[in-house]
Amino acid sequence: MNCPNCNKEIIEDPAGTKLWHCPTCKYAWKFSELIKGEAAMNKYFIIELEPGVYAAPWLGDPGRTIRKINAKRFPAKGSAETSLNHIKQNHANRFNNAKIVETDAA
Repeated sequence: MNCPNCNKEIIEDPAGTKLWHCPTCKYAWKFSELIKGEAAMNKYFIIELEPGVYAAPWLGDPGRTIRKINAKRFPAKGSAETSLNHIKQNHANRFNNAKIVETDAA
């Protein structure tokens, strides 16, 4: 199993605490957290500006696409929220109903 932070191999604690340790990052997880983390790594967040229109990673006012696969991907909800707040501040009248959508990586 690999570390969710650095992707290096992690080891089970020999002391029997049922924790997994990463010798590189020095983090420790319960097994259930690792399994949940692996599922989370297959998810990302995108911003839906209006129904069927998504924020895109290219220049624009803001950059937009109708293809979900081309939408700008955020690995964490917090980074998507920061971007959404920026869009709402700069385009208050145009994207009032913009929202964050969690989606699969596939």
